[in-house]
Amino acid sequence: MIKRRTFIKGAAAMAASGLLRTPWAQAAGGGSLLYGYPLGAVGDQLANAVLPLLAAGGGPHYNLQIVEGRNTRLASLQAKAAPADGSTLLQVLSSSFTLQPHIYNRLDFDPRKDFEPIATWGDVTYALTLGPAVPTTVNSVPSFFAWLRDNPEYRNIGVSIYGTLGHLALRILTRKSDVPLRGQPYKGTAAMLGDLNNQSLAAAFSVASNFSDKNAHMNLRPIAITSRERLKYWPDVPTLYEQGFSDLDITGWFGWFAATGTPTAVTGPLRERIKGLQASVPFAAVQERLLMVQGSTDPVQIATRIRDESARYARLLETYSLGKID
Repeated sequence: MIKRRTFIKGAAAMAASGLLRTPWAQAAGGGSLLYGYPLGAVGDQLANAVLPLLAAGGGPHYNLQIVEGRNTRLASLQAKAAPADGSTLLQVLSSSFTLQPHIYNRLDFDPRKDFEPIATWGDVTYALTLGPAVPTTVNSVPSFFAWLRDNPEYRNIGVSIYGTLGHLALRILTRKSDVPLRGQPYKGTAAMLGDLNNQSLAAAFSVASNFSDKNAHMNLRPIAITSRERLKYWPDVPTLYEQGFSDLDITGWFGWFAATGTPTAVTGPLRERIKGLQASVPFAAVQERLLMVQGSTDPVQIATRIRDESARYARLLETYSLGKID
């Protein structure tokens, strides 16, 4: 029988020689965190904020890799094909897993079968935001609709990426109002913000913190958000729900996932590391800056949320006719 002291000494020697790897040693020197959204929006700000915090003190080290293509789907396909050893993770904005399966005729991945939840970093709401093309006297959804009736050339409303929750929110808003709004999808947030700033676009739907103080110089004014409850960071911005749009209770979230089959020796310690980080003061500052509400590291809870939201959005898509595409 091996004595405990002998075992510990042996394990230490194996670790020093590289024979016994730590749970996240696969990512030592730079694993990959894949993200399918172009630079310049909330997702890469989140990743660039939390990755150094996660790696501090000997934690797992991942490098953010932006994988553009196929409206965020290419990143998911690459993550699905990567070795299930923890060296590659996938970051998604929730619509990639809860909405897009009902948008595309061929997705080529199954969010619930091909990926294992690691954590959600936080919930985000979407904001209907006006740019400088709209007079500052317009400060509510009814007054914006009234302004659009007199300025129909501005009825295109920007949405970042076709098939996002902002796109769905716009479709619901269009069907429930008497204003013929049209979605204008972009490949990313930066171009949409640019068109708001140069006044070729009057308004847009996107994750709320894309319109926060960091873009104050653009004179962007959020007039409504999509979550049912007001955002604690923006207590004066009303919800669309409280303004009579009952189906507009839409909240997104950012999550990290590993390929199905990744060993629990990797996923378990990684979740614990993230759980500790989410309780820290530095992460609270990240949450406030990105206007996020606390996430979860419970894989069952995350999987249940994906299932329930996916079913709800499938019903809404059928009701509001956001058709499928290839």
